[in-house]
Amino acid sequence: MYTPVWFQYPNFQWNKKHAIIIGGGIAGCQLAWHLCDVGWQVTLIERHEQLATEASGNLAGVISPKMTAKASAGEDFYSASFHYALSLLAKLKQQGYSIKHRLCGVLQLTHNERELKRWQALRERDLSPDLIQLLDEEETSKVAGIELSYKSSYFPNGGWISPADYAKALSSHPNCQIIKQTQAIKLEKSNGQWQVFDRDGGLISAAEVAIIANGKDLFGFKQSAFLPGMPVAGQTTRTSTSDYSAKLKTVIGHEGYLTPAINSDLGKFHIFGATFERDNHNPQLKAEADSDNFDSLQRYLPDFARSLPQTQSAHTAVRMTT
Repeated sequence: MYTPVWFQYPNFQWNKKHAIIIGGGIAGCQLAWHLCDVGWQVTLIERHEQLATEASGNLAGVISPKMTAKASAGEDFYSASFHYALSLLAKLKQQGYSIKHRLCGVLQLTHNERELKRWQALRERDLSPDLIQLLDEEETSKVAGIELSYKSSYFPNGGWISPADYAKALSSHPNCQIIKQTQAIKLEKSNGQWQVFDRDGGLISAAEVAIIANGKDLFGFKQSAFLPGMPVAGQTTRTSTSDYSAKLKTVIGHEGYLTPAINSDLGKFHIFGATFERDNHNPQLKAEADSDNFDSLQRYLPDFARSLPQTQSAHTAVRMTT
């Protein structure tokens, strides 16, 4: 029986369990947490002043699985990842970390024919209501707290999270050394050690293991330049709440996503979006992207969109896709 390559784990003998991770977004911080949790020393290198600044820098990200019409390996992966994320979040909270989040549920609306067909197919399957509930229009409106004319797939344990808070908690292990405002430019292996150099040719750190988790800068290293990938720029939009919009109780997914009211130092606001621009390597915050996000919101949730005060740019960055 053939075993997929990602399950063919090689055996290694480590002289010293020390790993360098390049990139302090969710991917890099998640890897740091796991390695530290099993006794490794980690050096995490981040080129910005703060962790989770670029692709992981949205003010609010959505925690939700992705379902397919029929059972599939992809659905199994997303479902397992969803449960894992909830379990780890609970563990971090139990350890005393402060992570802004709210597991308020996620409604995926049947906003087009494809989503409706998926909803109908999911309804025929014997799926756990703890994972997903298939709601009609009346049930959708009741869960959302506002009037909606869509059927929906409801994930009662989903919600939103602050990626920056999550990354900070993941990288707070005493075994994790964080080096900020330093950009790793080159990787070279010498005497069994990966050496990481900065822009000026200075040695940042050396270790037996080097992990590249730097998103759109992946192709800057000769060791990873061959990998397939496409940069996609995305911008999210922020708006203050209105009396009507404050009634929203859940995250909503349509062509994009929309959060319920989030309380912060900035006041109460919603985050929605995001745009999707292929092969954009260097996005800038722009009013046109906010207009695109608002137009999408208005198309699927017109009453909600009409109630909103003036919108403003929230965050833009490049995420890598394959």
